[in-house]
Amino acid sequence: MKAVCTILLMLCSLSAFGQALTAQQATDRLNLVVPKLPLSGSFEQFKYFKVLKHPLKSHGEFEVKTQRLLWQTFKPVMSAVLYENETLYTVNSRGGKTPMPQGSDMPTLIFSLLQGKFKELEKTFVLSTDKRLNCISMTPISEPLNLALNNVVLCGQGTIKKIELFDSKNNKTIISLQFASPQ
Repeated sequence: MKAVCTILLMLCSLSAFGQALTAQQATDRLNLVVPKLPLSGSFEQFKYFKVLKHPLKSHGEFEVKTQRLLWQTFKPVMSAVLYENETLYTVNSRGGKTPMPQGSDMPTLIFSLLQGKFKELEKTFVLSTDKRLNCISMTPISEPLNLALNNVVLCGQGTIKKIELFDSKNNKTIISLQFASPQ
């Protein structure tokens, strides 16, 4: 009986965590076509905090070039994060830039998430299936990322349409992406 319970527990664990995937399998599952740079678009973001009844909503635009990333929030407060010249900055509503400490890995992560570059992402995440057909679940495998995030889920078909972030305090952020048409 103990062996049967152990086997059932293992099977339940497998379905809860999903099947491990390679970068190519993740790309194939979402039928991704990696977008060519530059790319841009808009986003809508909902941050759910356990202590709040309603999510915090924001929206804005993003722009990705070879060595530059701009993530601008227009509402509720105008602000931006800018990566250029290998430095990550916060940009206030008046355009003033302030360098952020130890931010060199964040732009690489954002570039990879927006473009669905699973070959790059599998260096810092374990990729696996999600219960939703058009989504890939990613669990961070090293510090400091796994101290901040429990899980990241990328969803889409052809391009990444949604990014879900689950932090170590059980808060959730959902970012819906709308890519601009290539020019």
